[in-house]
Amino acid sequence: MTTEFDTPSEAWVTFDEAVRQNPFTLAEHWGDVENWPLGRRTPTEARHEIATMAALADVLTRWLPLEAHKALLGGVPAEQVAAAAGTTIDDLRARWEDWVSGQLHLWRTHTGEGRPRFGVCPEDAERVAEIFGQDG
Repeated sequence: MTTEFDTPSEAWVTFDEAVRQNPFTLAEHWGDVENWPLGRRTPTEARHEIATMAALADVLTRWLPLEAHKALLGGVPAEQVAAAAGTTIDDLRARWEDWVSGQLHLWRTHTGEGRPRFGVCPEDAERVAEIFGQDG
């Protein structure tokens, strides 16, 4: 099955082109050393790697608070989650607060008959906020 996220036949060379790729495709593509010739590169090869790296960094930055949220709800202490993320509890909390505000907005605004809810439920957000309060 082909989707709009499949790897194009030509290398993506801008951030806008790269972010249209499936995030897992980006990660797999960047991790394959065969894609990145050593030594001198063509301008297209250089732009392709830069676009891939920038798009992957963008995705991972946005996903980190979600994974931290799930880990905290799963019982991992905030100190350990922050250490895994290479940051402080205060920084992790700030990133999570930015992320969760959008998730709570989605939860509140995407309700209706027969439609699935999106976002984070207020109870889970409160629980994680309490965890940060206890561990911070």
